[in-house]
Amino acid sequence: MQAMISAMPCSEKRIYQYKLLKKKGNLMKLGYVLAAATILIGTTTAQAQSAGDFILSAGWNHFRTQSGSQAIGATTYADETYESDRRFMLSDVDNLGLTGTYFFTDHLAGELALSTPVHLNATGLDDKNDAINLSSVRLKNASLLLKYYFFDAQAKFRPYLGVGIGRVWFDKQISHVDYFTLPVTYHTSFKNKWVPILNGGLSYQFSKHWVGGLSITYMPLKTTASTHSIFNDPSDPDFDPYPVSNKTKFKLNPVVTTLSLGYRF
Repeated sequence: MQAMISAMPCSEKRIYQYKLLKKKGNLMKLGYVLAAATILIGTTTAQAQSAGDFILSAGWNHFRTQSGSQAIGATTYADETYESDRRFMLSDVDNLGLTGTYFFTDHLAGELALSTPVHLNATGLDDKNDAINLSSVRLKNASLLLKYYFFDAQAKFRPYLGVGIGRVWFDKQISHVDYFTLPVTYHTSFKNKWVPILNGGLSYQFSKHWVGGLSITYMPLKTTASTHSIFNDPSDPDFDPYPVSNKTKFKLNPVVTTLSLGYRF
C-alpha cells in the first residue's frame, strides 16, 4: 500500500492524503458523538424511577368538596319527632400532604399518603333555605395506594393511575346558633369511614434525585352526621330543658388536587 502511494504523482498523492485525513477526522467526530450519547443515556438511566426506588414527597392539597346533606328529616324534641327540611354543607379548604412511594418494579409502586388535618367550615340551610353559620369540622385522613406508571423507567414524564383505600376521621365539634331566637349549644359528630380512592397524575424527573408531581384524587365519601343539643330558655327560670337530636346522611365526595415535590433515595 505504501509502495502504491509512493508511485503516485505528487498531485494525486496530496489529494489522497487529504481524503485520508478527512476520513480520520469524521471517524473521530463520530466517536465523540457516540461517547456523548453513551454518557447521556447513562445519565438518563440514573435519573429513572425504577424498581427499588423510594421517593419521599411533600406538597399542597386543594380539598374541594362536592358536599351536601339530605334534609335532616326526623328531629326529636323532648321525645317527640318532627320532620325538618334543614340541610348543611362543608366548604373547600387547602392543606399540606406527605407521601412515601416505593417502586416494586419499574411500573408498579405502592404509596402511603398522610395529610395535615383540615378544618371544613359548615354552613346550614334552614327550612326557608336561609344560611346558618355553624362551626368548622376537623377532618383527618390517611390512604394506601397501588399505582401503575406508564412509559419506560427512563422517561422523564410518566403518567400513572392508582387505586386504594383510605381512612377518614372526623372530630366532634361544639357550635352556637340562634335557634328559635334562643342560643343553643349543640354537638355535631360525623361517623368515621373507610373509603375507596381513585387517583391519577403525572410525575416529572427534574434530576437524579428531584421529582415533581401533579395528581387528582377522588374519594366517594358518604357518612352520617348526628346532632345533639339541650334546648333551654335562660330567661325563664321555670323552663325545663330538654334534648334535641337528629341524624342525616351526608355526602362529601372530595376531589383533591395535589402539587408536590419529592426526593428520590
